[in-house]
Amino acid sequence: MFKKFALSIFALGLATTAAHATPITYEGTISPGGEVVTDSLISGDNFNDPANWDYWSFHATAGDLISITIERLESDLDPAFGLFSGLFADTNDLPGSDPTDGSLAFADDEIGHAGPWGDPQLLDFLIVTSGYYTIAATSFASGPDDGQDGLFDYRMTVRGNTDVPEPAALGLLGLGLAGLWVNRRRKRS
Repeated sequence: MFKKFALSIFALGLATTAAHATPITYEGTISPGGEVVTDSLISGDNFNDPANWDYWSFHATAGDLISITIERLESDLDPAFGLFSGLFADTNDLPGSDPTDGSLAFADDEIGHAGPWGDPQLLDFLIVTSGYYTIAATSFASGPDDGQDGLFDYRMTVRGNTDVPEPAALGLLGLGLAGLWVNRRRKRS
């Protein structure tokens, strides 16, 4: 009897959790080649509400260095973002309820601003594993919306540097150059 009761409670808990999942719609897939996108965040404090975050995806290769900057276009916006590994179907797939939980990196207030908060920036983040990544943009302590439409505009820049040679590649290059030098010296003798 207790076993059936416990299983019923467990099933109810799973059903309740699944009911709170909000599908994630990506704003788009971006290219880390210096792409700039402009979008809007819902006004207010959405830090602990993944349903109101903006999600962007990009693909990167192991060894890439990625830099991400979000610049507010309205003074009352306090943007922040988390960088996550993978793509997500709904908010229950996320590792946490705010961008600091389970994210690879979190950015908030790295760039000074005339307003009360700074803008987020992540510089030269090394991609360890090839695959898709998610940028989750949110508003942290934003004030009332100036335009009264319930949205704050922001600009996000994503830059990538794929010219980071791996140590093994550098070693092979060095061996090849040494071999050419030895071969050249033999021909002169």
